[in-house]
Amino acid sequence: MSLPFYIQKAVDLGLLAENEGKIVEVNKDAVETVMASARLVEKLQPSTIIEREDTLNQEAIVLSRCLSSSSGVARELWSQLRTAFGVGHGQELPENLWSSQVFRTIAKEIDMTFIGERTGKTISKNSIITGYESIVKQSYSVSFSDFCETISELADPETIKSFGDAESEWNTALDILKQKRVSSLFKETLYLSNQLLKTDPNLNKALEFLHERTLEGIGMLSGSIGNQGQVVDLTQAIVGDPGAGRLNWADYILNARIQDQPVSTGVPAFDLDIEGGVAPPRPHMPRAGRLMIIAARTGVGKTALGVHVAASLAKGGLTVGFLSAELEIRSIEERLIANLSKALVNPFHWRRTTPDKLGYVTVGELELPGATKAQDRIAQIVAEVSIRLDQVNGKMLIEAPWGACVDTCINTMRSMKAKNPELRAVVLDRFHALARHKGGSASNTSAMLEDRAYRLMTAAKELDIDLFVLAQMNRIGMDANSSAEPQLNEIRGTDALAHVSHATWLIRKSKDDDDKSSRKLEVWHSKVRGRQSLWEEREGILESIKGFHEKSVISIDYETASLESDDTIQEIKARKQSNPF
Repeated sequence: MSLPFYIQKAVDLGLLAENEGKIVEVNKDAVETVMASARLVEKLQPSTIIEREDTLNQEAIVLSRCLSSSSGVARELWSQLRTAFGVGHGQELPENLWSSQVFRTIAKEIDMTFIGERTGKTISKNSIITGYESIVKQSYSVSFSDFCETISELADPETIKSFGDAESEWNTALDILKQKRVSSLFKETLYLSNQLLKTDPNLNKALEFLHERTLEGIGMLSGSIGNQGQVVDLTQAIVGDPGAGRLNWADYILNARIQDQPVSTGVPAFDLDIEGGVAPPRPHMPRAGRLMIIAARTGVGKTALGVHVAASLAKGGLTVGFLSAELEIRSIEERLIANLSKALVNPFHWRRTTPDKLGYVTVGELELPGATKAQDRIAQIVAEVSIRLDQVNGKMLIEAPWGACVDTCINTMRSMKAKNPELRAVVLDRFHALARHKGGSASNTSAMLEDRAYRLMTAAKELDIDLFVLAQMNRIGMDANSSAEPQLNEIRGTDALAHVSHATWLIRKSKDDDDKSSRKLEVWHSKVRGRQSLWEEREGILESIKGFHEKSVISIDYETASLESDDTIQEIKARKQSNPF
């Protein structure tokens, strides 16, 4: 018969005597010595018993489920864990989430791998062990052998099986872990606050400690850790440690030998209002987290512009997402392939090239390839698009969730970011096609749309991405002859989208458009947060323009869902030449 853990410890230490599973004697002298020492330590350096909730099983389930899954699934699961506690992209999970030092260390290494702070990119036993082995041995919080032994056990598929069904146990573990860890944190905080007053009667310190721990507990329980305690001291941000894995401004500027060239959206009219385009991945200095609105009436070309933006950013070497609540996946793929074939393969159509050369394909040819009687050639062009996109390190992630609401789209973007931390931009087509979300007002459409807009803005900041949202305009005011300039309140249902955006472009048919095949469009720069600037190739810098450019005129090639012309740069240069000062 085995004794309870702490009784056995007392026996091992010689405080109790045991015979055949029974306690037969107490070493009174030894017990009194221990108690006297404990009272002294309690007074001088309090660190004794704290009532804690036992969450080891839940912690083991979480870690085991991740480590025993494939790397892609593991990333998605870890993203779910971080999302459940409200941890923002680039932020670390709180150490108080784990009750044992070895679990805390393993979880930290997984988290560091997830947010890109380790050389390894995959969440797997071998990768995590290699990452831990590479850090300075003096920094080890647990021995390397204990670390390897524990992670090997957690990564064994039989471990997660021993707890039951992996999927149901995962969901239950997350819920219990959240409740019990907050309860444990609460009890620990009360105890440590009391001990703090014993050793240091400074009430302010105890209250500050209580406040900090309370915020952490509320954040864990409500799933908003990333929004708690993120105040930054400007002095620390400039020359100290601003936290959240960021470089301070002094180090950032000194390390910026060459200004990063933004990746163009392929639409100069858009680049003008967003600092030249989308920033490339840059460690320790996030720059994305912006919401951009492309608004127009039905049939004007919102989707074609959205496709062109996504394809151009991917062509520039970025990882880009395209979410559609309107089109099915093959329709999106057809438009992207057609666009990229023109941008990456050949600006001339394949029928206008010699048989030994490839050209671009149209959306229609991809919809009905059999009608062309040239399936082999079209297949060759499509394959070449994949090769060329890979050569420029671009990646397109496509999702078309049926009947999606805003929460579905946000969770899809979180999943994209979890599997592809380098994700820099997402195009969402279309804001007004999304289903009513849970908690959205059933009686007030405007309030529901406003809530949807704020959720998307928050998601862009959380995931550190530039989010391009396609939106619907009212019929009134969007005819080029109806008013001098379209207004932000003409966005259907709510103008909250414009209020929370970094830039908003209102697009309508040009009053001078007589050519129905090209369809010239007016792009009104209706909302710009900050300066208007374009990349100056010769100088290698972003250059602000003088004055304000109110309207651009573009045309779209609908056969390839691509931009045909944009007068933005031409008009700005002409204005600069006429007024150089």
